[in-house]
Amino acid sequence: MAATGRAELAARAAEGSLARLPGLGDVTARCVAESLAGEEPVYLRRLLATADRPLDEATEELHAALRGDCHSHSDWSDGTESIAVMADAARALGREYLVLTDHSPG
Repeated sequence: MAATGRAELAARAAEGSLARLPGLGDVTARCVAESLAGEEPVYLRRLLATADRPLDEATEELHAALRGDCHSHSDWSDGTESIAVMADAARALGREYLVLTDHSPG
């Protein structure tokens, strides 16, 4: 999507075809369309509105049980961060492992 120009993004948003771009799902497509329209994306508003809420007991237990991440993408494929930054973040979160699942060019 980074190589897609603003004019093409706007055209795709108008016709509803943003989600057809590689690596762009429905939620991200809605966020892009709302941003292009000058709106704060609904998804972002919901995240901000709930950011300070404590987790319920079951979610907290699940979160505490997480030891690592088995699905991650670096900037070697369709992710946005370097492997080093991702590893540092995983360590900061107390993770024991991080599985890199980048896509091949093919």
